[in-house]
Amino acid sequence: MELNKKRKTQIIIVWLVIVFIIMWILGGACTSIFVSPSDVSTVCSLSQGLLGLSSVPIIGFVLPLGSWVSMMFWFAPIAGMVLGYYFIRWWNDYFETDDAISILFFVVMLFVLFAGFFVNVMWYYNEVAVNNSGQPEVIQCTNGQVIQSIKKYSLYPCMVEATGAECNNTASMINNENYTNAQRNCSGTMNLVVPVKYWSELRESIFFTFILGVLAVWLPLFAFEKIRSRKKKK
Repeated sequence: MELNKKRKTQIIIVWLVIVFIIMWILGGACTSIFVSPSDVSTVCSLSQGLLGLSSVPIIGFVLPLGSWVSMMFWFAPIAGMVLGYYFIRWWNDYFETDDAISILFFVVMLFVLFAGFFVNVMWYYNEVAVNNSGQPEVIQCTNGQVIQSIKKYSLYPCMVEATGAECNNTASMINNENYTNAQRNCSGTMNLVVPVKYWSELRESIFFTFILGVLAVWLPLFAFEKIRSRKKKK
């Protein structure tokens, strides 16, 4: 029996509530929408226990989510669900197609969302790099000469490192090597890098819960379309 529109809506709402609860649990199960950093361990009862997931392959690359310490963490996934739902419906109605609930369309939509966050985080860290560039650093060259080397910062985006600590360690090794090269060459310019912790910052941000909200609302729409297509073929 084919589901009517009302039944589909009910299923989608129940599904989204379940997903929201799961995200809330993965965000530490905080019992307040405003949490002081010093109170996270007490107000967000699961925040410490979920840290063990970070050592689990694949799961640890995504989880745990950032602790829900502000109202925006509660609002972002709901916004993703609502906006994602109406955007998909609008696209299909406006273009008279079902492309918005296809896998290809969803991949493109995810790419746009991830790329948007990348541009945002690169813009922020570029300002950090510019503000720190031009500062002098007194170094002693390997030949015994003492000079002032001007720091010049560039961005080092971490796309593979799962945690911010891994990204910082990699950037630190690069900077140590560049410092050694400046000493060896007695260079007046020291090229250093600012680590851009893309993935670790994304998965702990409210924007990631927004993306998960979009994914959550797309899944049942995709499932309903697959069921409808199979029944149509029969």
